[in-house]
Amino acid sequence: MEVQSAEKIKSNIYTQDRELSWLKFNKRVLEEAQDVSVPLLERLKFVSIFTSNLDEFYMIRVGRLNDLSKMKIEIKNDKSDMTPKEQLERIFEKTHSLLEERNGTYFQIIEGLKAFGIYDLKFSDLDKNEKKQIENYYRNRIQPVLSPLIIDSQHPFPHLVNKQSYILVSVKDKEKAELRETYKEKYKKEKNKEINKDMKIGIISIPTNLGSVIYLEDSDNSYKIDEIRFIRIEEIILEYTQQLFGQFETGDKTVISVTRNADLNLNEELEEDDGEDYKHHMKKLLKKRARLLPIRLEVMGKIGEDERSFIMKRLKISGEQIFESDVPISLGYVFELPEKISAEKKKQLCDSVFESQYPNSLNPNKKIKITQQIKQKDVLFHYPYEQMEPFINLLKESANDSNVLSIKITMYRLALRSKIAEQLCEAAENGIEVNVLMELKARFDEQNNISWAERLEESGCNIIYGLEDFKVHSKICLITRNDNGKINYITQIGTGNYNEKTAKLYSDFSLITANEDIGKDANEFFKNMMISNLEGQYKRLWVAPNSLKQNILNSIDEEIKKSKAGMVGK
Repeated sequence: MEVQSAEKIKSNIYTQDRELSWLKFNKRVLEEAQDVSVPLLERLKFVSIFTSNLDEFYMIRVGRLNDLSKMKIEIKNDKSDMTPKEQLERIFEKTHSLLEERNGTYFQIIEGLKAFGIYDLKFSDLDKNEKKQIENYYRNRIQPVLSPLIIDSQHPFPHLVNKQSYILVSVKDKEKAELRETYKEKYKKEKNKEINKDMKIGIISIPTNLGSVIYLEDSDNSYKIDEIRFIRIEEIILEYTQQLFGQFETGDKTVISVTRNADLNLNEELEEDDGEDYKHHMKKLLKKRARLLPIRLEVMGKIGEDERSFIMKRLKISGEQIFESDVPISLGYVFELPEKISAEKKKQLCDSVFESQYPNSLNPNKKIKITQQIKQKDVLFHYPYEQMEPFINLLKESANDSNVLSIKITMYRLALRSKIAEQLCEAAENGIEVNVLMELKARFDEQNNISWAERLEESGCNIIYGLEDFKVHSKICLITRNDNGKINYITQIGTGNYNEKTAKLYSDFSLITANEDIGKDANEFFKNMMISNLEGQYKRLWVAPNSLKQNILNSIDEEIKKSKAGMVGK
């Protein structure tokens, strides 16, 4: 046993815990925000990216560890020899440390932005005219949609939606509060109770449909040109909290947000309901995700001891799962700021805008069809340096071409406003057969994929939803044509998603070819996917799980042989 233990300890010298390693990665994201050579608004974006990365980490990886920690049998990580509980303890400890670092970085950047006329304001920072603007905005836009709630026997504790912000406030009946002050010593003796009888908890849901910040105007109702002054919506509601609770007196108040476990097993057995398909199954699982257990509570500001005890008991979380910070919980607003400033300030505060070019290998003349150009030669695009537009134009041409018989495509993560999906809808509405393999198991994009699947179905597209136990990551599109009685193919194969937004950000390749063998392989691939056949045989395509790995290994061996024979390897 001692020898085995020593060997295990020795092997762990060269490995590290996967989750703690991820936190190191996210620290490197934060270091980009700390780099003074990076423009200030870009640094602020990195703070936001660090924060959203951490959100997903807790929803998935910490959520999974939380489930494992509750199992009766002891499990140990084979890289770090830690139990899930030990891993969680280290993660919580490390997160508190990272957030302290994040907070200092954030406020340093916010302070630096003031020199450029960009102000993130508290209510107390507003001038007289601005307070009037905000009061009018509150009365007309915010107050009508607020629903303050007192938690008591008639009003049970509500379900707190994952990552939505709420204001948590202690409230007292004014008459009882006076008695409490009179009998102060008596109440001190009872302070171990969850909450004294004259004190209650109030909750206000912060609306998500009003925007997260309000930009302030000059007295002539125009936005300031030389300054950007804004206030976050939670700061406004905090100011008017007392008015929302009528006869109650408000005390401690803070902004909170619950992070819930989002690590669902998307391959759970389908229920044996007649006619239930995978799309309906996914909808049920997404509803289930919304109600999974809390694994973190974020607090903007400090939370009082009574409120802390109350929320820990209701959410069934420990104190180490509560993370207090003065930084706003939601930082999505930072991506709006570059659009609010002048071109001159943009040069100082933002990276220069990168513009993708139209591929040199294609003629940009709209009179010369993409289809004809592809028939003459293969084209390899390199995103984001080259535009996705030619591929979208190819689909547009095909959707309105009487020679096109069918379009078949795999889809994983689509843009919210997908031009590609719209072209597929148009093709189906024009009588072209359109088959879409829609992979719904795209984490946090499931609902968007479901929505597009329904839109495509309404247009007449044939939809299938991937394969059990596998994710279809392949990006392949096959356009089948009848040109003068001959079947021809145009095939697109790529590494990136069919997503116009991310094609401007991520580095990917996209090949479009009229090669007949590749087209026949693509046709065979789609046929196999329609019948759930993973054992298909192909001439030119390497398709997992049947042939991709082995073909890669064989190719490596071939290059080794070349090198050993004195030839030049790849």
